[in-house]
Amino acid sequence: MLRVTVPVRVLVRRLALAIAVLAVLHLLANFLEKGADLHGGVIEPLVHYFSMDEEVNVPTWFTVILLASTGLVTGDLLHAEPDRGRRWAWGLIAFVLLYLSIDEMTSFHEHLGTSLEEHFRSIADLPFNGWIAFYGPLALVVAAIVVPLLWRLPRQFLRPMALAGVLYVAGAVGFEAIAGLLEDQGFDRATFVGQLAVLGEETLEMIAVLVFLVAVVRYRDFLDAGPRPGRAGPADEVTTLHP
Repeated sequence: MLRVTVPVRVLVRRLALAIAVLAVLHLLANFLEKGADLHGGVIEPLVHYFSMDEEVNVPTWFTVILLASTGLVTGDLLHAEPDRGRRWAWGLIAFVLLYLSIDEMTSFHEHLGTSLEEHFRSIADLPFNGWIAFYGPLALVVAAIVVPLLWRLPRQFLRPMALAGVLYVAGAVGFEAIAGLLEDQGFDRATFVGQLAVLGEETLEMIAVLVFLVAVVRYRDFLDAGPRPGRAGPADEVTTLHP
């Protein structure tokens, strides 16, 4: 089994730095094209490769890898978790994360949303993208299954995991809804204001996955160290990513 030992602070700093750099490049590219109305030259490649609203580019690649890696690390808890109920929860979360990585790469949710809006007038009239009407209830079902199973986790792990869930929903659903409302006011994705909503959505999703990843690897360290009930886990200076 492959094990990569990484200091937690280094993991957080480097991934956070990568997210910050991607956010700055997104802002720069869209400000030059949509805010300053500059076109041609290096502007178009800059937008294509670094705008978070584009597909098959650097932000997409980063998000796919982050989601897939977090899914694999979470899935490894199936072998380490002593509680049977929690193993079901980790397995489901790992599946969702891996599915989201595929969805991010293929843009399946956007194609689904377009199809739903074309076939159902009631969905087309909603003030947000149609895929939310499909994924929203599924997210509630997953939460209803996972939350009770993980409720007895030590609070130092449960709280950041819950925070990650809230941040991800706020980004994926909240900012998507905001983008829909802005579009109704004339600020669609072709405007710089619309791209600010895209930035909020994508950045919050990345931060949420990072928060969850750190919580999972710290919990894995906690299990590997075999702490006694009621005792805090080992120091967070070094963590081991599995597999």
